[in-house]
Amino acid sequence: MVRTLQTAEAIASSVASTNVPFTIARDCFEIGGCYEGHANSLPVLGVGGLTGADIKARFPFVQDEEETKLSEGWFHHATKESLPQAVTRVRSVVDRFATTLRTSLPPPPEGKVNTVAIVCHGDFIDFFLRVALARNLDLVGKPGDDILAEGGRTTIYKSFNCQVAAIEFLSEGKCRLLYHNYFGHLIEGGEDVIDLENLGLV
Repeated sequence: MVRTLQTAEAIASSVASTNVPFTIARDCFEIGGCYEGHANSLPVLGVGGLTGADIKARFPFVQDEEETKLSEGWFHHATKESLPQAVTRVRSVVDRFATTLRTSLPPPPEGKVNTVAIVCHGDFIDFFLRVALARNLDLVGKPGDDILAEGGRTTIYKSFNCQVAAIEFLSEGKCRLLYHNYFGHLIEGGEDVIDLENLGLV
């Protein structure tokens, strides 16, 4: 959560003049959640993470009154999130964003599209893209690899630091991958790939 908000803070600073809203989606977190300990040194205990007061004090650009009221942190698991729990969570996230983009936002100006940017971590991106693009979450890499087996997961969509990935939610219920591991924004004079006039950031 902290690293994600630090990244979002840098983005917020660069688009400050556009009035882009920044909110928190508490179910968009790295696979496993917030926890202390490791599998070989039990117990592995869930940790609440940043509270609403922490977020409001450290990251005032966040415009989300409900989420900043959190008194016990954002992660509410007693232990580390399991892979089956993570798959269920990410499916729910993808469904929600698909519904929002397809039906819940006002029509964009002519020639524009509704855009939501999610600032998140690499394993979450891998899961999100696989769900959205209908890649099998049970068999990955090669037959026999089981994403639901601890220690047996293979990454399909490897994400490098500061990369941008974009998918398009199509009206017929399908998704299209536009790009992944894009770094043009880090290159001076790089091509603009985000329409700041019609952007919401999570």
